[in-house]
Amino acid sequence: MVDMERIMNPYTPGAGDRPPVLVGRERQLALAEAMRQRIEHGFSAPPTFFVGLRGVGKTVLLREIADQFRRHGWLVPYAEARRGASVARMLVTYVHEAENSAPVKGRLREALAQLVRRGGSVEALGVGATLGPETVDSTTRAAQDLEHMLRSLGEAAKSDRVGVAMLIDEVQTLSSETVRELIWVVQKLRQDLPIALIGAGLPHLASVLASAVTYADRFRYESTDNLDDTDVRAAVRGPAHERLVEWSDDALDLLCTIAKGYPYAVQLCAYEAWEQAARPGDPRQWVAMPLSAQWAVSEFGERVGPPSVEGQQVHAITRSHLDAAMPRIIDQMRAGLFRSRYDGLTPKQFAYVEAMLAELEPDSTAPVSAIAQRLRASLSALSPVRDALIRKGVIYAPGRGRVAFAVPWFASFLAEEIVATEPSSYEAILPGLRARGVDLEPPGGSTGAPRSPTPPLQSSD
Repeated sequence: MVDMERIMNPYTPGAGDRPPVLVGRERQLALAEAMRQRIEHGFSAPPTFFVGLRGVGKTVLLREIADQFRRHGWLVPYAEARRGASVARMLVTYVHEAENSAPVKGRLREALAQLVRRGGSVEALGVGATLGPETVDSTTRAAQDLEHMLRSLGEAAKSDRVGVAMLIDEVQTLSSETVRELIWVVQKLRQDLPIALIGAGLPHLASVLASAVTYADRFRYESTDNLDDTDVRAAVRGPAHERLVEWSDDALDLLCTIAKGYPYAVQLCAYEAWEQAARPGDPRQWVAMPLSAQWAVSEFGERVGPPSVEGQQVHAITRSHLDAAMPRIIDQMRAGLFRSRYDGLTPKQFAYVEAMLAELEPDSTAPVSAIAQRLRASLSALSPVRDALIRKGVIYAPGRGRVAFAVPWFASFLAEEIVATEPSSYEAILPGLRARGVDLEPPGGSTGAPRSPTPPLQSSD
């Protein structure tokens, strides 16, 4: 028997999965739209990069921008950079596919077809690749061939009064040589042709690009942060309203508290609470309440949900559903986000995050100087360890001289692991944390998550 109520769960806790309502990204979408209009009117736009922690929705944002540009007739090659993988082959593959599927017309479509029919090579981004039957050596003509391909497409797009936007995700994984070739070509062509480069990467992306290209510090970097409570409520309530389901205020209050605006956690909590409410035989299953008038607003300023049903008695998700779902939420976080980061720590990196946990302050950050003092090491000696942890997405630098854990609740998980392996070490740091006012409420206190033998941290992640 098909369980339609669970199948209709609208929430999407995944990597790059689009949420049903995209909120909190109006500024970034408006910036991309301004870039498109500026380029179409004959002006150039600097390379622009959206930076943020893993799980905040950078990939979703890039894909939304890609669709936005394509709706206006642009050619939009999209690639996810991977360490050791060939971005060139992804771009060339796109050109092959775009010959028949891209929503472009006129000379731009002809240029695509010509590039494929011509044969020969397009050795782009440092890796040999072909657009026809011939294969070339991967060490020759990289920048020149990329320039040739983009110039052909850019000139055709200019004739059609549209453009070509290269969208690249995970830019920080590109090698310095690849970055130099890519930036050199784009900088050369974008002055006269409608070509845009838009990318996404981790918070340290600006320093990665600047180490490869000295003038990269003058590109545009836009932060993609966690959502505020208003956006969280819109992201959760809007999709539910479309399915005639309401969230109680206390359930949303709790979700805002535990998710801390982290988009992945928002979707995960909402998804599991819906699953709990739709679970057959659960005594809490679906309660009735009036549908709220607090409608979600889409990125285009449209109200989400049918106003004709406002006030109607509908199914509801309450705090009890979210409380009951918390063990599964925590298990998902532990098995995925937490475990992947924890298991990848080297001994030096583990020592760093353990010292960082001990030095956490009420604002959930730790001074790097205090970490160095605890480890009896110099800041310069610890710099490679800190940088490696940032690249792995374990920590980030929210301000000069301070670090914080990059994922909500990771400090709690780390404390639990220390309890299991080094309980005496954990007990030694508790007095200092309490003296600084760090909240030590265990997750099991109000959210239903299981308690550890020694109470782990709650709000200092």
